[in-house]
Amino acid sequence: MFDFRKAGMLIVLLALPAFFFLFLRTCTTNHYGLPYFHPLTDSTGRVVINGQDTAYYQVYGVLGVTPGGDTINYRALIGKISAFYLGGGGDGEKKDRLSEDRKRLAEILGNEKDFQILERAEEGPGENGEGAGVIRVATGPGLSSWENILKIDEKDSAEGTLYESSSLVLVDGERYIRGYYDLSDTEDFDRAVAEIKVLSYQKKIAGK
Repeated sequence: MFDFRKAGMLIVLLALPAFFFLFLRTCTTNHYGLPYFHPLTDSTGRVVINGQDTAYYQVYGVLGVTPGGDTINYRALIGKISAFYLGGGGDGEKKDRLSEDRKRLAEILGNEKDFQILERAEEGPGENGEGAGVIRVATGPGLSSWENILKIDEKDSAEGTLYESSSLVLVDGERYIRGYYDLSDTEDFDRAVAEIKVLSYQKKIAGK
Protein backbone atom coordinates (compact mmCIF):
# COMPACT_ATOMS: atom_id res chain seq x y z
CA MET A 1 0.00 0.00 0.00
CA PHE A 2 1.31 3.44 -0.91
CA ASP A 3 2.57 5.33 2.16
CA PHE A 4 1.30 8.91 1.73
CA ARG A 5 3.07 10.05 4.90
CA LYS A 6 6.50 9.03 3.59
CA ALA A 7 5.72 10.56 0.21
CA GLY A 8 4.76 13.82 1.91
CA MET A 9 7.99 13.90 3.92
CA LEU A 10 10.00 13.22 0.76
CA ILE A 11 8.32 16.11 -1.03
CA VAL A 12 9.05 18.42 1.91
CA LEU A 13 12.72 17.36 2.00
CA LEU A 14 13.09 17.90 -1.74
CA ALA A 15 11.45 21.32 -1.50
CA LEU A 16 13.59 22.59 1.39
CA PRO A 17 16.66 23.59 -0.69
CA ALA A 18 14.48 25.60 -3.07
CA PHE A 19 12.72 27.24 -0.12
CA PHE A 20 16.00 28.26 1.53
CA PHE A 21 17.34 29.56 -1.79
CA LEU A 22 14.29 31.77 -2.27
CA PHE A 23 14.44 32.90 1.37
CA LEU A 24 18.11 33.90 1.18
CA ARG A 25 17.64 35.60 -2.16
CA THR A 26 14.76 37.65 -0.78
CA CYS A 27 16.64 38.59 2.39
CA THR A 28 19.77 39.68 0.54
CA THR A 29 17.96 41.80 -2.03
CA ASN A 30 18.15 45.55 -1.58
CA HIS A 31 14.53 46.70 -1.39
CA TYR A 32 15.34 50.38 -0.86
CA GLY A 33 14.19 52.13 -3.99
CA LEU A 34 15.05 55.74 -4.81
CA PRO A 35 12.34 57.82 -6.47
CA TYR A 36 12.52 59.36 -9.91
CA PHE A 37 11.59 63.03 -10.21
CA HIS A 38 9.73 65.12 -12.79
CA PRO A 39 7.64 62.79 -14.97
CA LEU A 40 7.31 64.05 -18.53
CA THR A 41 3.93 65.39 -19.61
CA ASP A 42 2.40 66.01 -23.03
CA SER A 43 0.69 69.16 -24.30
CA THR A 44 -2.50 68.21 -22.47
CA GLY A 45 -0.69 67.78 -19.15
CA ARG A 46 -1.00 64.00 -19.13
CA VAL A 47 1.99 61.94 -17.97
CA VAL A 48 3.94 60.36 -20.85
CA ILE A 49 4.12 56.56 -20.77
CA ASN A 50 7.03 54.74 -22.43
CA GLY A 51 5.91 51.14 -22.90
CA GLN A 52 4.49 50.33 -19.47
CA ASP A 53 6.65 52.77 -17.53
CA THR A 54 6.38 56.47 -16.78
CA ALA A 55 8.85 58.58 -18.77
CA TYR A 56 10.95 60.90 -16.60
CA TYR A 57 13.02 64.00 -17.29
CA GLN A 58 16.75 63.54 -18.00
CA VAL A 59 19.39 66.21 -17.37
CA TYR A 60 20.73 67.78 -20.56
CA GLY A 61 22.77 70.74 -21.78
CA VAL A 62 26.21 72.23 -21.22
CA LEU A 63 27.05 72.01 -17.51
CA GLY A 64 30.04 74.33 -17.38
CA VAL A 65 33.73 74.86 -18.07
CA THR A 66 36.56 73.21 -16.12
CA PRO A 67 39.63 75.09 -14.81
CA GLY A 68 41.51 73.76 -17.84
CA GLY A 69 38.99 75.33 -20.20
CA ASP A 70 37.25 72.10 -21.21
CA THR A 71 33.50 72.24 -21.70
CA ILE A 72 31.50 69.67 -19.74
CA ASN A 73 28.11 68.65 -21.09
CA TYR A 74 25.49 66.08 -20.13
CA ARG A 75 27.60 63.23 -21.57
CA ALA A 76 29.90 63.55 -18.55
CA LEU A 77 27.02 62.20 -16.44
CA ILE A 78 26.50 58.96 -18.38
CA GLY A 79 27.56 55.92 -16.35
CA LYS A 80 28.40 58.08 -13.32
CA ILE A 81 26.67 58.89 -10.06
CA SER A 82 26.73 62.67 -9.96
CA ALA A 83 25.99 65.04 -7.11
CA PHE A 84 25.50 68.67 -8.13
CA TYR A 85 26.55 70.95 -5.28
CA LEU A 86 24.70 74.24 -5.58
CA GLY A 87 26.12 75.99 -2.55
CA GLY A 88 23.76 78.29 -0.76
CA GLY A 89 22.68 81.87 -0.72
CA GLY A 90 22.40 84.06 2.33
CA ASP A 91 25.13 85.17 4.69
CA GLY A 92 28.75 84.11 4.61
CA GLU A 93 28.37 81.92 7.68
CA LYS A 94 25.72 79.75 6.04
CA LYS A 95 27.73 79.45 2.83
CA ASP A 96 30.83 78.48 4.79
CA ARG A 97 28.87 75.85 6.72
CA LEU A 98 27.45 74.38 3.50
CA SER A 99 30.93 74.32 1.98
CA GLU A 100 32.20 72.35 4.98
CA ASP A 101 29.28 69.94 4.59
CA ARG A 102 30.19 69.44 0.93
CA LYS A 103 33.80 68.69 1.87
CA ARG A 104 32.62 66.19 4.47
CA LEU A 105 30.41 64.52 1.86
CA ALA A 106 33.40 64.19 -0.48
CA GLU A 107 35.50 62.66 2.31
CA ILE A 108 32.83 60.09 3.20
CA LEU A 109 32.06 59.10 -0.39
CA GLY A 110 35.46 59.61 -1.98
CA ASN A 111 36.01 55.87 -2.46
CA GLU A 112 32.67 55.18 -4.13
CA LYS A 113 33.30 53.98 -7.69
CA ASP A 114 32.13 56.27 -10.50
CA PHE A 115 30.94 58.93 -8.05
CA GLN A 116 31.59 62.61 -8.76
CA ILE A 117 30.63 65.93 -7.23
CA LEU A 118 30.15 68.87 -9.56
CA GLU A 119 30.69 72.15 -7.77
CA ARG A 120 29.68 75.43 -9.33
CA ALA A 121 32.31 78.19 -9.29
CA GLU A 122 30.74 81.62 -8.87
CA GLU A 123 33.44 83.61 -10.63
CA GLY A 124 35.09 81.82 -13.51
CA PRO A 125 37.03 78.54 -13.49
CA GLY A 126 39.18 77.94 -10.46
CA GLU A 127 41.04 75.00 -9.05
CA ASN A 128 39.20 71.72 -8.61
CA GLY A 129 37.27 71.45 -5.37
CA GLU A 130 38.71 69.72 -2.35
CA GLY A 131 38.14 65.98 -2.11
CA ALA A 132 38.30 63.01 -4.44
CA GLY A 133 36.06 63.18 -7.47
CA VAL A 134 35.17 66.86 -7.03
CA ILE A 135 34.98 68.86 -10.26
CA ARG A 136 34.70 72.63 -10.08
CA VAL A 137 33.08 74.23 -13.11
CA ALA A 138 32.21 77.75 -14.15
CA THR A 139 28.76 78.62 -15.43
CA GLY A 140 27.64 81.76 -17.18
CA PRO A 141 26.43 83.22 -20.48
CA GLY A 142 25.97 80.57 -23.16
CA LEU A 143 25.94 77.77 -20.59
CA SER A 144 22.97 76.00 -19.08
CA SER A 145 21.63 77.35 -15.81
CA TRP A 146 21.86 74.66 -13.13
CA GLU A 147 18.62 75.90 -11.61
CA ASN A 148 17.01 75.24 -14.98
CA ILE A 149 18.51 71.86 -15.93
CA LEU A 150 18.11 70.53 -12.37
CA LYS A 151 14.57 71.94 -12.14
CA ILE A 152 15.24 73.67 -8.82
CA ASP A 153 12.56 76.30 -9.35
CA GLU A 154 10.05 74.03 -11.08
CA LYS A 155 7.30 72.28 -9.17
CA ASP A 156 7.39 68.49 -9.54
CA SER A 157 4.16 67.50 -11.28
CA ALA A 158 4.06 64.23 -9.33
CA GLU A 159 5.10 65.45 -5.89
CA GLY A 160 3.76 69.00 -6.14
CA THR A 161 6.98 70.12 -4.47
CA LEU A 162 9.49 72.90 -5.07
CA TYR A 163 13.16 72.17 -4.39
CA GLU A 164 14.49 75.73 -4.19
CA SER A 165 16.06 75.14 -0.75
CA SER A 166 18.17 72.25 -2.05
CA SER A 167 21.95 72.55 -1.95
CA LEU A 168 22.64 69.12 -3.50
CA VAL A 169 20.95 67.27 -6.38
CA LEU A 170 21.61 63.59 -7.11
CA VAL A 171 21.66 62.38 -10.73
CA ASP A 172 22.15 58.74 -11.77
CA GLY A 173 24.16 57.31 -14.67
CA GLU A 174 21.19 57.56 -17.03
CA ARG A 175 20.80 61.29 -16.21
CA TYR A 176 17.63 60.90 -14.15
CA ILE A 177 17.25 63.09 -11.06
CA ARG A 178 17.04 60.82 -8.00
CA GLY A 179 17.22 63.16 -5.01
CA TYR A 180 17.17 66.71 -3.64
CA TYR A 181 18.89 67.55 -0.35
CA ASP A 182 19.51 70.47 1.98
CA LEU A 183 22.96 69.67 3.34
CA SER A 184 22.51 72.09 6.24
CA ASP A 185 19.88 69.68 7.60
CA THR A 186 21.49 66.73 9.43
CA GLU A 187 18.81 64.26 8.36
CA ASP A 188 19.08 65.36 4.73
CA PHE A 189 22.87 65.04 4.84
CA ASP A 190 22.62 61.48 6.19
CA ARG A 191 19.93 60.66 3.62
CA ALA A 192 22.17 61.95 0.82
CA VAL A 193 25.04 59.71 1.94
CA ALA A 194 22.75 56.68 2.28
CA GLU A 195 21.03 57.17 -1.08
CA ILE A 196 24.30 57.72 -2.95
CA LYS A 197 25.56 54.44 -1.47
CA VAL A 198 22.33 52.72 -2.54
CA LEU A 199 22.77 53.94 -6.12
CA SER A 200 26.40 52.83 -6.06
CA TYR A 201 25.41 49.36 -4.82
CA GLN A 202 22.64 49.01 -7.40
CA LYS A 203 25.05 50.06 -10.13
CA LYS A 204 27.59 47.50 -8.93
CA ILE A 205 25.21 44.52 -8.89
CA ALA A 206 23.79 45.57 -12.27
CA GLY A 207 27.34 45.51 -13.66
CA LYS A 208 27.02 48.98 -15.16
